[in-house]
Amino acid sequence: MHTPGAAASASGDATAPDPLAADARVLAENAVHVLRAGHELFQAEVATARGSLQALAIGALLAPVLLLGLWFSALALLLIGLHAAGLGWLAAGLLTCAVQILLLWTLLRAARRWASDLSLPRSRAFLLRLTQPQA
Repeated sequence: MHTPGAAASASGDATAPDPLAADARVLAENAVHVLRAGHELFQAEVATARGSLQALAIGALLAPVLLLGLWFSALALLLIGLHAAGLGWLAAGLLTCAVQILLLWTLLRAARRWASDLSLPRSRAFLLRLTQPQA
Protein backbone atom coordinates (compact mmCIF):
# COMPACT_ATOMS: atom_id res chain seq x y z
CA MET A 1 0.00 0.00 0.00
CA HIS A 2 1.20 3.34 -0.95
CA THR A 3 0.40 6.47 0.91
CA PRO A 4 -0.09 9.70 -1.02
CA GLY A 5 2.82 11.42 0.83
CA ALA A 6 5.20 8.60 0.02
CA ALA A 7 4.22 8.69 -3.63
CA ALA A 8 4.75 12.43 -3.82
CA SER A 9 8.20 12.25 -2.25
CA ALA A 10 9.24 9.33 -4.42
CA SER A 11 8.23 11.11 -7.62
CA GLY A 12 10.23 14.28 -6.72
CA ASP A 13 7.48 16.83 -6.11
CA ALA A 14 8.63 20.32 -7.14
CA THR A 15 6.68 22.02 -4.36
CA ALA A 16 8.76 20.49 -1.58
CA PRO A 17 11.53 22.92 -0.48
CA ASP A 18 15.06 21.65 -0.91
CA PRO A 19 17.16 22.57 2.17
CA LEU A 20 20.40 22.51 0.17
CA ALA A 21 19.07 24.98 -2.39
CA ALA A 22 17.90 27.32 0.37
CA ASP A 23 21.32 27.16 2.04
CA ALA A 24 23.06 27.82 -1.28
CA ARG A 25 20.79 30.81 -1.92
CA VAL A 26 21.51 32.25 1.55
CA LEU A 27 25.22 31.65 1.03
CA ALA A 28 25.12 33.39 -2.35
CA GLU A 29 23.24 36.36 -0.89
CA ASN A 30 25.77 36.65 1.92
CA ALA A 31 28.65 36.43 -0.54
CA VAL A 32 27.11 39.25 -2.59
CA HIS A 33 26.76 41.37 0.57
CA VAL A 34 30.37 40.69 1.52
CA LEU A 35 31.60 41.57 -1.97
CA ARG A 36 29.57 44.82 -1.99
CA ALA A 37 30.88 45.77 1.45
CA GLY A 38 34.44 44.98 0.34
CA HIS A 39 34.00 47.07 -2.80
CA GLU A 40 32.60 50.01 -0.79
CA LEU A 41 35.46 49.71 1.70
CA PHE A 42 37.99 49.67 -1.13
CA GLN A 43 36.45 52.77 -2.70
CA ALA A 44 36.45 54.55 0.67
CA GLU A 45 40.13 53.66 1.15
CA VAL A 46 40.98 54.95 -2.33
CA ALA A 47 39.18 58.22 -1.59
CA THR A 48 41.03 58.57 1.72
CA ALA A 49 44.37 57.80 0.06
CA ARG A 50 43.63 60.32 -2.69
CA GLY A 51 42.90 63.02 -0.11
CA SER A 52 46.04 62.16 1.87
CA LEU A 53 48.15 62.19 -1.28
CA GLN A 54 46.83 65.62 -2.24
CA ALA A 55 47.63 66.94 1.24
CA LEU A 56 51.13 65.43 1.06
CA ALA A 57 51.74 66.93 -2.37
CA ILE A 58 50.68 70.37 -1.17
CA GLY A 59 52.85 69.99 1.91
CA ALA A 60 55.81 68.82 -0.15
CA LEU A 61 55.51 71.93 -2.30
CA LEU A 62 54.92 74.37 0.54
CA ALA A 63 57.37 73.04 3.14
CA PRO A 64 60.60 74.02 1.32
CA VAL A 65 59.20 77.47 0.50
CA LEU A 66 58.16 78.02 4.10
CA LEU A 67 61.47 76.76 5.49
CA LEU A 68 63.51 78.96 3.16
CA GLY A 69 61.30 81.92 4.02
CA LEU A 70 61.80 81.23 7.72
CA TRP A 71 65.57 80.87 7.24
CA PHE A 72 65.93 84.13 5.31
CA SER A 73 63.58 85.95 7.68
CA ALA A 74 65.64 84.85 10.67
CA LEU A 75 68.83 86.03 8.95
CA ALA A 76 67.20 89.37 8.07
CA LEU A 77 66.05 89.82 11.67
CA LEU A 78 69.57 89.03 12.87
CA LEU A 79 71.02 91.56 10.45
CA ILE A 80 68.53 94.23 11.53
CA GLY A 81 69.08 93.40 15.20
CA LEU A 82 72.85 93.65 14.86
CA HIS A 83 72.52 96.96 13.04
CA ALA A 84 70.14 98.26 15.71
CA ALA A 85 72.64 97.16 18.38
CA GLY A 86 75.11 99.66 16.97
CA LEU A 87 77.05 97.77 14.33
CA GLY A 88 77.31 99.22 10.86
CA TRP A 89 75.60 97.54 7.94
CA LEU A 90 78.86 96.00 6.73
CA ALA A 91 79.83 94.58 10.13
CA ALA A 92 76.27 93.32 10.74
CA GLY A 93 76.20 91.70 7.29
CA LEU A 94 79.58 90.01 7.83
CA LEU A 95 78.54 88.75 11.25
CA THR A 96 75.24 87.46 9.81
CA CYS A 97 77.16 85.63 7.07
CA ALA A 98 79.48 84.16 9.69
CA VAL A 99 76.51 82.93 11.73
CA GLN A 100 74.96 81.38 8.62
CA ILE A 101 78.21 79.63 7.70
CA LEU A 102 78.55 78.35 11.27
CA LEU A 103 75.00 76.98 11.22
CA LEU A 104 75.50 75.29 7.85
CA TRP A 105 78.82 73.81 9.01
CA THR A 106 77.10 72.45 12.14
CA LEU A 107 74.35 70.93 10.00
CA LEU A 108 76.93 69.33 7.71
CA ARG A 109 78.80 67.83 10.67
CA ALA A 110 75.52 66.47 12.03
CA ALA A 111 74.76 64.93 8.62
CA ARG A 112 78.18 63.27 8.62
CA ARG A 113 77.51 61.88 12.10
CA TRP A 114 74.07 60.64 11.02
CA ALA A 115 75.63 59.03 7.94
CA SER A 116 77.70 56.75 10.12
CA ASP A 117 74.53 55.61 11.90
CA LEU A 118 72.72 54.56 8.73
CA SER A 119 72.09 50.87 8.37
CA LEU A 120 72.18 50.69 4.59
CA PRO A 121 75.80 50.48 3.36
CA ARG A 122 75.11 52.10 -0.02
CA SER A 123 73.30 55.03 1.59
CA ARG A 124 76.07 55.43 4.13
CA ALA A 125 78.74 55.41 1.43
CA PHE A 126 76.78 57.90 -0.67
CA LEU A 127 76.31 60.31 2.24
CA LEU A 128 79.96 59.99 3.23
CA ARG A 129 80.99 60.85 -0.33
CA LEU A 130 78.72 63.89 -0.24
CA THR A 131 80.09 65.10 3.08
CA GLN A 132 83.79 64.36 2.50
CA PRO A 133 85.88 67.31 1.36
CA GLN A 134 86.85 67.04 -2.28
CA ALA A 135 90.58 66.47 -2.85
